[in-house]
Amino acid sequence: MVVEDRNRKLWEQVTKVEEKTEIIDFALSTVNSKSMRNNYMFSGITEPRVNTNEDTESTLRAFLREKMKLAKEEAASIKL
Repeated sequence: MVVEDRNRKLWEQVTKVEEKTEIIDFALSTVNSKSMRNNYMFSGITEPRVNTNEDTESTLRAFLREKMKLAKEEAASIKL
């Protein structure tokens, strides 16, 4: 009887921990999604030559205008 009560209590604790873990996993997933929501990844931009001081923002805005065909004003209005 004592062992069965102990087992039951342990299973109750395990169940509570599993429920809390699911809640934490969901919260973490939500936080990660929100933090990545405004991150953009671009491909097709050539790497600058070694030892050059190329301005990343200018390069990206030029890419938006020239390759993605955005209007100059639209490319300039994007917050980077």
